[in-house]
Parts: sequence; C-alpha cells; structure tokens
Amino acid sequence: MKSKLYYIITWAMMLFWLIPSMMAENQYHGALLGGGGTNYSDRKPDNKGLLTGTNSAAHHLLGFYFNGAYTQMMHSHSEIATQPLGISYGGGLLYEYQHFYLKVQTGFGVQVQNTRTHIRNFSIYDNSVVDAMGYPYLLRYDFKDRNDNGKYIHAQIPLLVGTAYKNFYTLAGFKFNMTLHAENNISALCSTSATYEQFEGQFIEMDNHGMRKDVPIYSNDDLLPNQFDLLASLECGAEFSPVDFNNHERYRSYTIQSKWSYRFRVALFCDVGMISVISRASQKIVDIPLGYKWDFGKFKMNHLICSDKMTNVPLHNFYAGVKISLFLDYLSAEKCVICGDYQTEADMAGVDPK
Repeated sequence: MKSKLYYIITWAMMLFWLIPSMMAENQYHGALLGGGGTNYSDRKPDNKGLLTGTNSAAHHLLGFYFNGAYTQMMHSHSEIATQPLGISYGGGLLYEYQHFYLKVQTGFGVQVQNTRTHIRNFSIYDNSVVDAMGYPYLLRYDFKDRNDNGKYIHAQIPLLVGTAYKNFYTLAGFKFNMTLHAENNISALCSTSATYEQFEGQFIEMDNHGMRKDVPIYSNDDLLPNQFDLLASLECGAEFSPVDFNNHERYRSYTIQSKWSYRFRVALFCDVGMISVISRASQKIVDIPLGYKWDFGKFKMNHLICSDKMTNVPLHNFYAGVKISLFLDYLSAEKCVICGDYQTEADMAGVDPK
C-alpha cells in the first residue's frame, strides 16, 4: 500500500511541475517539446513525427537560369581561320540537391549557338572546258572573303557536382547536348579566269565569256552537325540570398518562418566539347553543277562542318560566358530528438527561461 501511495505521490508531483511548464508562454512551448531549443517543435505529435525549429541539412532547390557566352568551334585545320565572332545564349530549368556544402545539380535547358567561320581564300580548277571555237582551257574559280555562318539550337541536360564556401560555390561535371535544329548561311566573292596552253597569261573580266571578278554568291542549308555532344563543364560563382554569409553553418541557419527562400547566383562558366561535331555528311565545299559552270547563282556552297574539307579533322564546341540563376529553396525541418532538459534546451536556444 505504501509503495503504491509513493508512486501516486511521485506522479502527482511530476504532473504538478510539467503541466504549468507546458502551459507557459508560447516562446517556451513546454518541456516535452524541448523548451524552444535546437530541437524545439511547434507541431503536435502526428504520423509524421515532431519537427524541430532548425531546418534539415538537406535542401531541394528549384530554379531557372539564363546565360550569354562567347562560342566557337575549335579546330586545327590549316586551310581555315576562325574569327572570334561566335555568340551563344540560352536558358532553362534547374534542380539542385544540397547536403551541407555538397551540391548536385541537373535540369533541362535550350542553348542557341551562332558561329562564324572565316575560310581562307581557295581556288577550284576545271580542265574539262572548251570555248566556242573548240579550244580547251583551264577554268579557275577563286573564292575569297568566305564566311560560313551557322545557327544551331541545342537541348542540354547538365549533371554537375560541387561544393560551397560561404557565398562562393563551384560546380563541375558534364552536359549532354543534342542538336535539334540547324541553319547554315554561306557568303563569298567568286572570280573566274581562263588559261590556254597556246596563249600566255590569264583571261580575266570577260563577261561575254563568263570571266567575272568578285561576284557575290550566297547559299544556305539545314545540314546538322553531329547531333550528340558531351560537354565538360566548369562553373564558379557567388550566391546572394537572405542567408548570413558569415555563418559557416549557413545551410542549417534558417528558421521555420517560411517554407521557401530564394537564392540568386552570378557565375562564370566554361564548356568544352568532348566529341567532334563534324557531320557525317561529306558534301563538296562548293558544288558547281554541270552545265552551269559560269552561272554563279547556281553554285551550291556547303558549310565547312558538312564538307569534305573537314574529313578526319576534329572539331569541338567551346563556350565561355556568364550565367545568372534564381532558385527557390524548399525548407524542410528535422525530426525532433529530445537531447536535454528544459533548462539545457533553453540555454542552447539563447532563451531566458524566466
């Protein structure tokens, strides 16, 4: 009987102390919930368990980006010279998983690439021509100021891994690139001349014989480069958000005031193609149809990357530019783990229990 009375008195005293504590001001929220400390929760026990006032180290970021870059197709062909006039721009959606300072990023984007390749002056010869009198001669075509312009639309899927220190971050990995659309425009100046074995010198600027000088010619096509490319990617930048950048525990420093927070980033990036984008097509760099040897309007020029001039010559995409990103960070709270008494938890939270 005495032992039962002892237990009754003991439980009564515990309830006498606990109930007022649990009914105290909202900033304390009761001893059973950790007293407002690092494992404090304002959630009632349910099938999801208690949640703390500190958000989880794991973050799920959703966002979008826009970039602008210098672009070119790198090669080592002695007959061509690349001008630094390539421009690229693009944008898309991103998903990023973070755990403390580890970042894993993927998404989907569209990249528009505008390139200009300047072709060195070159000549083509035709020795199967005869004039009106039946005399054979060597017909020479001289091409100069040729520019091969290409506009390509790519779909890209990045897979990047990186880390962060304070408000600086870096990401590295690969981008899977698929070319969806191509527009090629070629322009040049063409001159023709004739050389006879029985005469000295060249016959030039004789319009009635089809010998002309610096005639502008144009061609266009939709031949695709190699559609699949794998880009090695490096991105380094800074992040700006409401987070205190001086806090080394920044990814655990949120309070549960809101489920969402934004992250704004500015970065420099560089992408280099790992696969040659030379087209499988092997067209002539200039196709002059039979019967139209002097009809410049019938000449068909094909873009360098689709021509026989680039057979067995590697050609790699290159991008270097600026990337701007905006993310929404979904905040999820940690599960509650009671790790101390009320006084201890209040001290950890910096709350005066009085």
